[in-house]
Amino acid sequence: MLNYFPKYFTNKAILLYFIALLAVTFAFFSRSMNVLWMVFGVVEVAGFFYFSNLLTLRWSKLSDKTFQKRLIYTSAIIRIVWVVFSYFFYMIMTGQPFEFEAADAHFYHNSAIGFSGLFKTGNFGPYFEFVNKGFSESGYVTYLSIIYLFTGNSILIARLLKVLWSTWTVLLVYKLANRSFGQETGRIAGILTMLMPNLILYCGLHLKEAEMVFLTVAFLERADYLLRSKNFSLKNIIVPFLIVLIMFSFRTVLGVTALFSLLTALLFSTKKILGFGQRFIIGFWVAISVVYFLGGRIASEVEQVVAERTTNQRASMEWRAR
Repeated sequence: MLNYFPKYFTNKAILLYFIALLAVTFAFFSRSMNVLWMVFGVVEVAGFFYFSNLLTLRWSKLSDKTFQKRLIYTSAIIRIVWVVFSYFFYMIMTGQPFEFEAADAHFYHNSAIGFSGLFKTGNFGPYFEFVNKGFSESGYVTYLSIIYLFTGNSILIARLLKVLWSTWTVLLVYKLANRSFGQETGRIAGILTMLMPNLILYCGLHLKEAEMVFLTVAFLERADYLLRSKNFSLKNIIVPFLIVLIMFSFRTVLGVTALFSLLTALLFSTKKILGFGQRFIIGFWVAISVVYFLGGRIASEVEQVVAERTTNQRASMEWRAR
């Protein structure tokens, strides 16, 4: 089995991207992308595939401890550079440190400023009303409000914290893949996650994607560890469920999906991983959690989120089409 990403595939991928870019540009020349975005695209795609080959090859012989250090440091440096660059890039291009056509980012930012100000005065009434109206939207605003409370509404510090979560995500992907498929696959997975343009981009946005991806991967890694280690201590059981609870505060559907995925894994796991008694106990608690979270208001929130996302997605695609 190869322990690196072959240059043959990376070169073909870069070439295919350039061919597609040129073909689309000439076919729709009057509606072609701005040259600036073409440059960004070329850097992202070429950088991802070139370094995927280079780093998986160079780091394949490192000790596990050294590899993890390289993975963490390199991930953090890449993301810090992007956060600082994008902050001033948006300032120059839009006059504010937010992405183009920012909408949700303004809502999160302004809400966090308001709530952090209320927290300082000890007035929590409006905050509890906000949580009661929409628990699935309260998590990120609460998180951002606490950061603003201690940093003086610093946008840059909030984004630098995203670097921490994204870097941690990279390490968790490595551990999860290493445990499931072996060290060679784990190292490739870690490096690909480190270089993934979307995950780097999220760190420079004032949206909640970086945190949601981290929570999702953290849940997967901890749930997988619980199932494979057979160490059903209180800590190992509580941690995945605490992560799920936080996921519900970010997006209800995400929390429901996490619980169902764990229940499904339990049902289809082999006896080597879980015995019948262990499977029954964990499955019982997962089933109770699913029933609880799907009951009453949570079920209506799921329906509301689906309806809102459908409407918002349609409007977003219409705007992009124009």
